[in-house]
Amino acid sequence: MASVEVWPLIELTHRYFRGVDTRDEALLRQCLSPQIVADHTIVGHMVGIEGFLDVVRRLPPQIVTLQHYLSNHEVEVRGEEAMVRASLIAQHLVRWQGEEMLMPGGGRYTFDCRHVGDRWIIVRLRNDVTWGDPRLQVIFAPRK
Repeated sequence: MASVEVWPLIELTHRYFRGVDTRDEALLRQCLSPQIVADHTIVGHMVGIEGFLDVVRRLPPQIVTLQHYLSNHEVEVRGEEAMVRASLIAQHLVRWQGEEMLMPGGGRYTFDCRHVGDRWIIVRLRNDVTWGDPRLQVIFAPRK
């Protein structure tokens, strides 16, 4: 597969994470379908752009900042649809018991994408967390 076909999809995943890390709703709206379906091992199931953005807006207060790194991209293009898989390492700067500390986590992301107009968008995503600081489970536990 030619890099000219693959690069726009890899760049889409990078813009998506830049939007998550900076909580840039305008950028996330450019990357995601209005009908996005997202599944995340820790955060849960989200449907629709507003449901997704609501989770981003309401990140736990212990989270100071996020930084996601993607690598080992695999891209399959099937006409107007594509699938991107990538390995992920996420750094979470967290306030925990009066201190700020890094809590890493990692896993695999799968993005189902569609070409719409002149650009690619993400229509479905799945994050399978395979390792991480166990305190992240506590921080991201559903709030009452």
